[in-house]
Amino acid sequence: MNSKKIIVAAFLFFPAPIGAMAQTTAKDTITVNGLMELRVKPNMAHVVAGVTTEDSSIQRAQQKNSVSMNSLMAALKAEGIPDQDIRTTSFNVSPVYSSTPQGKGQPETPRITGYSVSNNVQVDVLNLQNLGSLLDLLMQQGSNRIEGITFDLRDYSTTELKALAGAVENAKQRAETIATAGGVHLAEIQSITDNTTNLGRTPSPVNFGTMETLMASSPVTPISSGRIHVSADVTVAYYIKRLFPVRSRGESGNHVLSHKK
Repeated sequence: MNSKKIIVAAFLFFPAPIGAMAQTTAKDTITVNGLMELRVKPNMAHVVAGVTTEDSSIQRAQQKNSVSMNSLMAALKAEGIPDQDIRTTSFNVSPVYSSTPQGKGQPETPRITGYSVSNNVQVDVLNLQNLGSLLDLLMQQGSNRIEGITFDLRDYSTTELKALAGAVENAKQRAETIATAGGVHLAEIQSITDNTTNLGRTPSPVNFGTMETLMASSPVTPISSGRIHVSADVTVAYYIKRLFPVRSRGESGNHVLSHKK
């Protein structure tokens, strides 16, 4: 009797056991913003001061201004401030007008009665303990313009890097909170974008009132430096793993069944 061997190949798929997890594709992401603001005590200041002179003669107005500014610059150097910490910020010459009445009902005619010369410098002060006495010195040496003070940091970049690191950590914490609430897990980072601009640096400005107010300050002009605000802003995108349970009836595998006749 001839016999035939019939081989039937059965490919049976059995889902993984309960508790096994399936993952989504890498296109699934969570994107968050991370923020950090540091408040740091300043270690330097920028003072803008100068001299304004007026005269009916432009030459005399210029000469008066030069004498006062030379005295001012010499006093700054005598205080130990180097040339590289003093720079001119503005120099202006402009006419001074007055109006002459032309009669009842007639418009007044402006005419030049003199000239104004202004010369301003910025002084970088690295020792804040000397700031008050320096302001007094400027006024004693003929400065009749104090535009203001801006406190700042010599090592700003170091502080900015600390703020950036804090912003990235803040983004991670926010992403983890969102992922936990959404029933997913964070994977690797897809991208990080630094959104920080110069606006993230907020120096501490101090504006003064009239020169009379400053001159009345005694014995040394009091100054409070406050704090510098250094902020960072980043956007971070994380890949996520979406985890969910799958039912199971056994293990998967390929089986070959034989049958003889």
